[in-house]
Amino acid sequence: MASVLTIRTYASDNTQTAPALTDFTKLGINGVDAPNLADINQEINVQTLDTVNVIRALVSSLDVIRTYATDKTQPAPSTTEYSDVGISGVDALNLADINQQVDEQSLITIDGIRDVVNSVNVIRTYASDNSQTVPDITDYAIAGVSGVDVDNLADINQQVTEQTLLTIDEVRTLTSSINIIRAYAQDNTAPAPTDIDYVNVGIAAVDSFNLADVNQQVDEQSLLAVEDIRTLLASLTTIRAYANDNTQPTPVLNDYLTVGVAAVDVNNLSEMNQQVDEQSLITVNYMRTVVASLNVIRAYAADNTQTAPELSDFVNTGITNVTADNIADINQQIDEQSLDTVNAIRALTTSINIIRSFAADNSQPAPVLSDYQTAGITAVTAENLADINQQVDEQSLNVVDEIRTLATSLNIIRSYAADNSQPAPDENDYSIAGITGVDTLNLAEINQQVDEQSLDVVNDIRTMTESMNIIRAFAGGQYSASTKCE
Repeated sequence: MASVLTIRTYASDNTQTAPALTDFTKLGINGVDAPNLADINQEINVQTLDTVNVIRALVSSLDVIRTYATDKTQPAPSTTEYSDVGISGVDALNLADINQQVDEQSLITIDGIRDVVNSVNVIRTYASDNSQTVPDITDYAIAGVSGVDVDNLADINQQVTEQTLLTIDEVRTLTSSINIIRAYAQDNTAPAPTDIDYVNVGIAAVDSFNLADVNQQVDEQSLLAVEDIRTLLASLTTIRAYANDNTQPTPVLNDYLTVGVAAVDVNNLSEMNQQVDEQSLITVNYMRTVVASLNVIRAYAADNTQTAPELSDFVNTGITNVTADNIADINQQIDEQSLDTVNAIRALTTSINIIRSFAADNSQPAPVLSDYQTAGITAVTAENLADINQQVDEQSLNVVDEIRTLATSLNIIRSYAADNSQPAPDENDYSIAGITGVDTLNLAEINQQVDEQSLDVVNDIRTMTESMNIIRAFAGGQYSASTKCE
């Protein structure tokens, strides 16, 4: 009876003498020992347990829990057993997680298990309703989720609620992936995140096609937060979608800046989008290469003291048919005409190549007036086009400055033929225009006939020059014979 009195008195007032092992033994309550005595007494007092059967149920349930904590091959505790030992908050939904932590952490004290249950429930409640108490670092640590710290706590909590992560293993997977990404962002010698890591942390649009670019920017920009990576991915997805289908939304300047293509600006944005579309540019490095070459060309168009574009710059920007043979003329016109768009340079290249092809082979299409205008040879007109083409062919003129010189001389001749108050052609003008046989001796006669007959066609002037020279030669021969006879 003394033992019963001791237990009952302590159940009502824990300032009284605590029951000893012998008290339980005397009452036939087996399973109480030195390791669990404190927990048994605690619950006798907390639950006011004053009957043998109730205390036996407590001891039995605590024994099941403690046994499982040391050996998970033993029967797993049920919700009833946790309730028996005074641990509230364990239910069918969280039982597996609680048992997991009892096993993993070898929890053999009631207070230790209560702490776990409380923290697990804080996490689970917040996962279901983010207006509830936000889990802190301690909650995760107590619940057996290591790797949560002040730096990643906000991201962990964000994903716990967004993904409604209710189990410890799910939260562990999340935490592991977040930490892999964060570690790589700070040190690219650390293991690179996989697409699964991004999916785990709530960034679902990462796949095998864009993973390398995402990782590159996570590294280069040291992106540590889920929202920052989502922003990156949204912009990258916009650009890649447009590269595959130009009916999709057009990337804006901020998209390129977000994905680390920093050389895109308001001045070259449309050109960049054109090349993303035409070349189907879907990687950051390719975009960087293109915009770098675009900027070389645009800088030279604005200031010819800047680096001149190379063949690779034209290839990178989608301007084909620039070669070692025509690049000097292309660059000259980019500078002179301040050509800073791909389409304008393509038009220039096409016209220059038409002229050059005809100069090499007159069976090729003849240049039209717009070809010369586009190539920067503005002195070509509808009136002199045939003569220009004839001389481009005959003299194989394939350099812009040479054709400009030709056009200038032809126009001097044509202007004088129309109006002798204009500057008179010299023998060099005729030579440049492909009219041979004009020299200082016959220049005045040639100019006189160009004026009097209004000769403004090369072949007409050639015919006149040839006839003039035959006459002069004949006249010269008679004079010599006459002198000889005398």
